[in-house]
Amino acid sequence: MDDDDRRAEIAELRRRVFGPDRDPRDAASSARLRELEEQVAPPDGSAATADPAPGEPGADVPADRGPSVASRSRAREARGLRLRPRLAAAWAASLVIVAVAAAGGTAWWLGDARGTVAVLALEPPPVPDNATYLSVDTGSIAPGSLFAAFHGISVARIPIPDAVTGVEATCLVAGPAEQDGAVSGVPGCAAGAVPARTALVVTADQPQELRDAFPLGTTLTFELDDDDETVRVRTVGG
Repeated sequence: MDDDDRRAEIAELRRRVFGPDRDPRDAASSARLRELEEQVAPPDGSAATADPAPGEPGADVPADRGPSVASRSRAREARGLRLRPRLAAAWAASLVIVAVAAAGGTAWWLGDARGTVAVLALEPPPVPDNATYLSVDTGSIAPGSLFAAFHGISVARIPIPDAVTGVEATCLVAGPAEQDGAVSGVPGCAAGAVPARTALVVTADQPQELRDAFPLGTTLTFELDDDDETVRVRTVGG
């Protein structure tokens, strides 16, 4: 084994023995590390370089040559042991900060601090007759869609197929109702354990009934309940 390979193995073994992921039961790595460090350390009492011959400058001066390679290695390891717990503590603290930030982002949608202003019951669209032109006739309302009215706008639960797989996702959309009954807005779809949800900001171009109920700038969030047939409306800001 050449010096480069030996140094690389020592570095890897030190990571296993002293790193934050160390396994106290890994006695083999500790033994191998000691073996390699003894190979690179000069024998105790020997000089790192040849002693000067008698009569040469420095021959009669018992100069202190400093700590041996093994001593310096042990000192570095001791410093590493003192520093690594601090690094581990900082790493753990960073995980706590990330978890708190993630929880705060979730609370924006799901937190109880926001006031629930309405719980809407979703219903199928009205059955069209010969005198009523609805998008269920033209196919612009997908089968299985459910609707609810809310202060001059409509909230709809609609299925939207994935463009690649064709698998349908449950989505919510909120906005003004079109003449044919469809809802104009940006849909928000369910993803895993997160329910379908969408949001709408009250602006000057929204229906008067909505502006009378909520100040301009109010954000309304619409979230599908677990029963898939009711929508919880909450406010953010305003």
